[in-house]
Amino acid sequence: MEWDREATARLERVPFFVRKKVKKQIEDFVASQGKNKVTSEDVSKARQQLAGGVPLKTGQGELTEAELGRITELIEKGVTIEGLNTKHIKFRVCGGAAGCPLTLMDLKPLAMRLADLAKEQKLEDFIAGSHDGPTLFHHQFKIALAGCPNNCSQPQIADFSIIGQAKPVRTQGKCNQCGLCVKACKEQSIFLEADGPVFNYDLCLNCGDCTRYCAKEAITNSPVRYQVLIGGKLGRHPHLALTVANEADWTTVEELFKKAIQAYKTKALDGERFADLVQRLGADILTN
Repeated sequence: MEWDREATARLERVPFFVRKKVKKQIEDFVASQGKNKVTSEDVSKARQQLAGGVPLKTGQGELTEAELGRITELIEKGVTIEGLNTKHIKFRVCGGAAGCPLTLMDLKPLAMRLADLAKEQKLEDFIAGSHDGPTLFHHQFKIALAGCPNNCSQPQIADFSIIGQAKPVRTQGKCNQCGLCVKACKEQSIFLEADGPVFNYDLCLNCGDCTRYCAKEAITNSPVRYQVLIGGKLGRHPHLALTVANEADWTTVEELFKKAIQAYKTKALDGERFADLVQRLGADILTN
């Protein structure tokens, strides 16, 4: 569907990770009016419906104007949790710790627990003694927590990170074949059979979108789990983090975090960053 210049400019101000969804909502609205071009006036009318809590489709997954505003605010201002950051350990926590409507869990308790474990394992003291001179950005150990696979806290470039996951599960006998879950899935991991949705878990990111959209509660989420990654960094030689666990529970996250610190303290060369250690020896440093 064609968009005029003003409507396009307004769409570009929507946060990137929900822009595709918002665009589809507006185009559905415009099509329902018998039109084939989106104008700025159409965008305003669609926003009014969202602001009033009236969905443009029948599912429960639509984001209201207030929710979009909250997401934008969290991205712009970030999330600060007192007591986490130290001179040598820096946390990046997404809006899941401050009420983001897309999060799968409250991240604050896990963030506080990892901070306590870092203190128990004396990670701060180890990093302080691993280099001479002032502590620079690249000396710091970065920890990132993301409440969903949108990954606003950039877990792929942190030393240790977790991403929230919620695996979708079909509820027998409730599906009305509306197809909203199929439309909502950005990974094209859902197709419908006579008795309800079927999931391709090889493609599914466990983001929870299909569950939010299902008006008949034919899809539920399994208990929240975590993807765990290690060894990401930027700098002159950037390196994306490696996945060491999928669908890990809280206890497993704690154990992997302690193993990561222990590997850093016992296997790193003088002055070596944790991410460089992972790149040199691989993710097996947590098991060997």
